[in-house]
Amino acid sequence: YQRRVREAVVSTQSTGGERGDQGPTNVAGSPGRTGRPGPQGDTGDRAPNGEQGQQGATGDRGKSGATGESGGCDCVLEEPRGCNCDTHVYAVHSQTSRLPSCPDGFKTLWQGYSLLGYASGEITSSQDLGRAGSCVESFDVMSMMSCDGTGVCRHGVGSDKSFWLMNSDKEDVPLKPMSNMDQILPYISRCSVCMGTNKAVVKHAVGREQPRCDNGFKQMLTGYTYLMAMAQKAGLGQNLNSMGSCLRSPQSPVLLECLGRGTCSVYVDHVDFWLAQDPTRINPGAWGMGVIYSNMKDIKDDGLTKCSICIKNSSPLEIAQLGNKRRRRRL
Repeated sequence: YQRRVREAVVSTQSTGGERGDQGPTNVAGSPGRTGRPGPQGDTGDRAPNGEQGQQGATGDRGKSGATGESGGCDCVLEEPRGCNCDTHVYAVHSQTSRLPSCPDGFKTLWQGYSLLGYASGEITSSQDLGRAGSCVESFDVMSMMSCDGTGVCRHGVGSDKSFWLMNSDKEDVPLKPMSNMDQILPYISRCSVCMGTNKAVVKHAVGREQPRCDNGFKQMLTGYTYLMAMAQKAGLGQNLNSMGSCLRSPQSPVLLECLGRGTCSVYVDHVDFWLAQDPTRINPGAWGMGVIYSNMKDIKDDGLTKCSICIKNSSPLEIAQLGNKRRRRRL
């Protein structure tokens, strides 16, 4: 058979006969083996963000939780206690070169020198010795400056004056002008500014006895009732409801005058006014006329009114001003 086929092929090639019919199609072979994975392709471009979706509907409200057990704090209820919510600021003056202490329960804010006031010509500015403004931290012979309407200011004008509370423990009176600070400062009283929650009141007596503090108050200090001072045309006064009207020690003169030119001294035209006592009250308005007290003992015993400064006690029974709610205290 193979021989006949070869002969037919040769005969066809040699003779160039007609093309025969297509032979039958062979049966498909089985699939070939899986090829190896190809290399990884390049990263594609990032797709744009999609549009934001619509807000979903509100879900149903959850069920209420179960009631918890009662807790314990190991505490007891307290009744409201006293609470004084006020704040009071006072100035105290030692009338010596020593700094005075603040009363118990008070905090010292600052300390300094006792200022009575200023004067320029016939204009006077008086400081309340019971207020913080009468205690300046540093001493200056003339700390006042005058400015006119043209914008010109002058410091140390000859007519300007400052007045300071003198020390009562200095026996010699400085009648000659002093310009050296080492000479001036020993004559200036020292002071302290105190802050606390207890209110202070001043009581003035008329007789010889020292006034007593009322119930609920304790005595802070005792002294003598000082009214005012006059230095030429300048008048410097104290209010009787102020602690500044109750000076620890009577003295004459009370003030030291300092001038704008830089000197300080005591002048013979200085006059001090004190509240006088009425020991007999036989003839009000006429008693004491013509009576002259020539020594300090008679002045203190028979002439001057005595005073007391009383501080309110802190009471635990007072109701707080900001509310009286009961509170719990842990055991």
